[in-house]
Amino acid sequence: MLSNPPRMRLWCTLDRGGYGYAARGLIQALRAIGVTPKHLRIVPSITNSPAVEDLDEDIWLDPYLYGDWAGDDRVNIVHLNPALVGAYHTSANSRYNIAYCAWETKQLPKATYESLGAARTVVQDLNAYDEIWVPTRIVAEVFLRSGVTRPIYVIPHALTEQALAMPPKTKPPAEKAGVGLYFIGSWNPRKNPEGLLRAYWQTGWSIATQALLSLHLTTPNRTPDAIAQHSWIVSQRVQELRTLMVTPQDGPRLAVLTVPRSYAWLLKLHATNHVFVTASRGEGFCLPALEAVAAGNYVIGGAGPALDDLARLAPSAVVALPRVEVPITPMPEYRGYELDQTWWDTSLEDLAAELKAVYAFIRDEGMPRPEDTAAVREAYSPTAVGKLIEMRLEHAIGVVESSGW
Repeated sequence: MLSNPPRMRLWCTLDRGGYGYAARGLIQALRAIGVTPKHLRIVPSITNSPAVEDLDEDIWLDPYLYGDWAGDDRVNIVHLNPALVGAYHTSANSRYNIAYCAWETKQLPKATYESLGAARTVVQDLNAYDEIWVPTRIVAEVFLRSGVTRPIYVIPHALTEQALAMPPKTKPPAEKAGVGLYFIGSWNPRKNPEGLLRAYWQTGWSIATQALLSLHLTTPNRTPDAIAQHSWIVSQRVQELRTLMVTPQDGPRLAVLTVPRSYAWLLKLHATNHVFVTASRGEGFCLPALEAVAAGNYVIGGAGPALDDLARLAPSAVVALPRVEVPITPMPEYRGYELDQTWWDTSLEDLAAELKAVYAFIRDEGMPRPEDTAAVREAYSPTAVGKLIEMRLEHAIGVVESSGW
């Protein structure tokens, strides 16, 4: 526990995307080392929309968001996309600045977001910070390769207390029950749900196979009209792909959901399914995979090298498939990708084969080793991540005090 927590300001988004969920784990890790609302002020970033999605399950955040706050911040933590951090470094009243970022391609982008009006590059913005935190070793390598020269420390994203409250499953589904395969993410070229569907339909499974793949897709805009349009576009594309790959009445079972769901509902997906599967071409971390292993499930996928750390800790649970480096696919709706960047592709044949192998293993042998699940739950708990953060904050306090600030 920090004996004398500094006054801190945390810039983050609290939406229902990856950075939003990671921010919730970060706040709980800070709380585990004694950082209370009187020490920490959360300031939702105006550059992410929506910055806050206020649901009843997030009432615990209110004291951090709306409490009384006055005076200087000794530490400024900016937990945002690297292309956004330039707007928030060196707050006028802060003394030690930390950027906490993930990234999913092999190279950082050069340009910052135009909406910020910044003339500097992303690397220049990062190098203006006192130190950088990243969630995996592969992201640290990306930052170093791209020219970041400030000290970099690996601080993994923490499992939330809500995720850890789920007891991990230890028994396979009953013989007559189906094996639940599932994916959580966006419908875009990076997350690559189209590739996942192609692999699923390459298994040769039929509707008689006791397996169900469910895609739980997030939407870029949560207005009713946008959700309806997104759902229609996705359903049309899924039908096109299915017609190309299989006879509709013969293919294995599939469910596609595009309606926004609460975090509690997403956690129930981990509790009621058995295999999280992804054909993603690049991830900075992949929180759903971490939550899946913590729930006692298998994880199969590409996701670039992001799953490697998890696979080393839980080898019986995580299958990180071989991948090849390929040029990115442009995504006009996202300005963070540039044509000279690369990410990773996974063989869909390998993915299909591994789906069949894990399905058979569940039927014959069962779920991952409990000791692997336990190791992940311990290593990524708010307490464990909090201890890593504590060491860095003690350093920050020392720098501030020795400088006479």
